[in-house]
Amino acid sequence: MQTAQEHQRSAFLSLIAEEIRQTSQQLCEEAAVLRETAQALVHNLQAARQQRQERLSEARKRRRSPT
Repeated sequence: MQTAQEHQRSAFLSLIAEEIRQTSQQLCEEAAVLRETAQALVHNLQAARQQRQERLSEARKRRRSPT
């Protein structure tokens, strides 16, 4: 049989464990959002780089071709 002090300690530890679980879940959810944001940013940067390279290539072609 648990003493009152043991029961109090067990309840306290359970509360701490639940708080840690909730915080961990929140951190995982926020990390997922950040990962998606980072992936979108990388995609946008790659698209912008590709567009810039295409514009530079077209500009070089226009300079080379006689008009």
